[in-house]
Amino acid sequence: MVNAITGLGYIFSSSEWKARLLKLIFIIVGRWVLTARRAMVVFQNQDDRQVFTTLKLTNPYRAVLIRSSGIDLQRFSPPPHPPDVPLTPVVLLAARLTREKGVIEYVEAAHILKARGVRATFQIAGEPDLGNPASISKTILQRWQQEGIVDLLGHLENIEHFIAHSTLVVLPSHGGEGVPRILLEAAAMEKPLVATDVPGCREAIDPGKNGFLVPVKDAARLADAIEILLNDANFCQAMGVAGREKVLREFDDRSVIQKTANVYKAIGVPLLHVQQQVC
Repeated sequence: MVNAITGLGYIFSSSEWKARLLKLIFIIVGRWVLTARRAMVVFQNQDDRQVFTTLKLTNPYRAVLIRSSGIDLQRFSPPPHPPDVPLTPVVLLAARLTREKGVIEYVEAAHILKARGVRATFQIAGEPDLGNPASISKTILQRWQQEGIVDLLGHLENIEHFIAHSTLVVLPSHGGEGVPRILLEAAAMEKPLVATDVPGCREAIDPGKNGFLVPVKDAARLADAIEILLNDANFCQAMGVAGREKVLREFDDRSVIQKTANVYKAIGVPLLHVQQQVC
């Protein structure tokens, strides 16, 4: 049995009583399921593996680290011809619309920057996660729409088109991430990143090289980091190039597929069959 942990999610990142209760239930059940003799557990970052090991949710000898789900570097690549430059810089957040993704801090940062006279378009791509207690309510979304501080794009199938037209990509997550795909997708398309200093985001960003890490729930520091990039096109370009190189080096989906197949091979599943299933 192979279990893939793609992030610790709401029950580990939230301090709400519901999350604490669900976490307790998960630990009780997880210790029975995940430590079974024939169980392997795959993690996307070292912090999550350490949490599960400390909580005795997994045997450290059967805990495998495969950083991210990998990125299709053909789909997510800089366009051969630079897109038309928008009249104002574009800041993009793409995520499920929950408090744990830092959406509220992002909107607060947009307010701060607008008050400073910074000219930029702040976009939010994604839909509320209605099954999640931390989901942003429709009432709040309607208020944001009326204020005109952010553009709500909804769910997007062609996210690469919007990344291509953005100046930078932001994810102010509160935690619970594996390795956020949006950060890797944006880096692969040579966009600088701003995210919070939490597990998973740390995997995607080398601070000062391809982006910035800011404190959790700190809208002012988030605004400062965004403003630095909006004011320096050359710095953005250099960070974008470094980000693409990092993804090429560390997060190519072909490498991830091979590592995943090797996990199955190690427990006796024929490698060729596994490769076909994963692809």
